[in-house]
Amino acid sequence: MPLEQFAVLTRLPGGRFAARLDRQAACTGCGLRAACGGTGALLLDADNCLDLAEGSPVRASLSVRAAMIALLVAFGVPLLAAGGAVALALTLGAGDALAAACGFGAVVVSYLLLHATRAAWEPLVRPSVDPVSDRIGGLQ
Repeated sequence: MPLEQFAVLTRLPGGRFAARLDRQAACTGCGLRAACGGTGALLLDADNCLDLAEGSPVRASLSVRAAMIALLVAFGVPLLAAGGAVALALTLGAGDALAAACGFGAVVVSYLLLHATRAAWEPLVRPSVDPVSDRIGGLQ
């Protein structure tokens, strides 16, 4: 079951469209939204909704597969890098402090590499934005 949130279509400069999700700390639609920062708006690319008018309701959804890939990228890769660096350092006879420093360095390097290769994996975790035919989800 995908994670879904209803949004409003907004026109951006340059003729592009975005789905505008208003973030609220006390959102009843998703208990995890409180961890996202609470206030402000999140804009998602919605160029597949070009035939809709500005202000139209849209549905932003993230598949379970995309959420799992995002978790693996954000946490799994750095954790494996840190564990591997610590294990290698200890195997080579380094002390605990040096092994910990190697693990921390591996985390930093893994995040730098993930950022550098973002174009390759980001499309796999991008939420989809689709038009909705009726006004559901509290949109007026």
